[in-house]
Amino acid sequence: MPAKPAIARLGLDLGTGYANIALAAFVTLAIVPLYAARLGPASWGVAALCLTVLGVLSALDIALSPLALRDVAQAAQRGRAYAAYRHYRRVYAGSALALAAVAALVVAVLALGGTIALALVAPLALVLAQFVFQFSNNAAVAWWNGRGEQRVANVRTLAFLAVRHVLALAAVFWRPGDAFAWLAPFAAVAAVEFAANAARIRRDAADEPGIDADAAYDRWNAVAGFGAAAALGVATTQIDRVALSLALPLPDYGAYFLVATLMLALLQLQVPIHRAYMPRIATSNAPRAEAVAMWKTSFALIGLPCLVLAAVPELVLRLWLRDAALATAGAQTLRWMLVAVALIAAYAPINTLLVSRRRYRTLAAVNGCVLAVQAVVLASLLPSLGMLAGALAWLACGVVQIAFAARLWFAREERSREERG
Repeated sequence: MPAKPAIARLGLDLGTGYANIALAAFVTLAIVPLYAARLGPASWGVAALCLTVLGVLSALDIALSPLALRDVAQAAQRGRAYAAYRHYRRVYAGSALALAAVAALVVAVLALGGTIALALVAPLALVLAQFVFQFSNNAAVAWWNGRGEQRVANVRTLAFLAVRHVLALAAVFWRPGDAFAWLAPFAAVAAVEFAANAARIRRDAADEPGIDADAAYDRWNAVAGFGAAAALGVATTQIDRVALSLALPLPDYGAYFLVATLMLALLQLQVPIHRAYMPRIATSNAPRAEAVAMWKTSFALIGLPCLVLAAVPELVLRLWLRDAALATAGAQTLRWMLVAVALIAAYAPINTLLVSRRRYRTLAAVNGCVLAVQAVVLASLLPSLGMLAGALAWLACGVVQIAFAARLWFAREERSREERG
């Protein structure tokens, strides 16, 4: 009997997570072109630069979110989730303030030196303020996800996302061509979201102590230990675009960027699955069973659809881009990228197990090997294959990860049999 409510809750967690992704996709496809048109080329260029800065800084969450999610989940078993949340709120806020201060200093130096226009300073300052609140709010996201309340985190994130875009739309119609006015609602709503979530968590945790003397998480040591592995992981996701942007003519790189955008959107489908299963794996008495369940979910929602689409990549691109020539040119690239996504999704449960067990050196070894193989693939194939080499670098990522996954999984199985024997 308990299995049905658990399955229903998992479905609700995943459903609300994918609703967030769907709204973000709708904003990208339908609303961003409207923003660009209302702001005009000059102001949209300013806005795009600001959003790029925000995206680069926010990507650093990859070094914190798995740890925060794991530690809140494990602390919740002892009734000490609020202590873990407070710890990671300090980590997130401290990291955000330090990064924003460095970025502000760089902006000031560039502005005084004439490298960037003074008109950029105010919008960049606004987006840095947004980053501080938005990045710090990830501790609240970890609180709800770690306690198995993903739907609460997803619904609140969805609501605030909708509010910020409603206000941003009002801003571009009120003051067209004004990038600062357009960015202001994003910063303001980020501050309100951070404060509202912190207040809600204080109410929810009224009976929990704020200090956990027996905390299982490793404070800044865990962040530092996982940080090296995470940095290598980020490099594996960027090396193809760096290499191709330097080697290909601009039109060819533009085509590759479009195809890669579709692949990265599919990779984002793994986020709700990770947030749903990390607490289960981190707190379960049978984490391998939970990892198998995660693999089945990943295969059903990501792996199998990607393999089906890989059979008709040109059709996918024709339907999406409405450009027959580009669809033909990018079909093989998309095909191997889709296979890579399926392999990466299959590796995800092993990655989650390694994080839950604090095996940071193993994670660093996997990511380091992936990066080395990708570098060899790009160096040897890019001159002759062009943008297809980027897809093969992603395929190499998936193959190396699966090889490590098989080795780690079956080695553990063999040890278990020996112990039982």
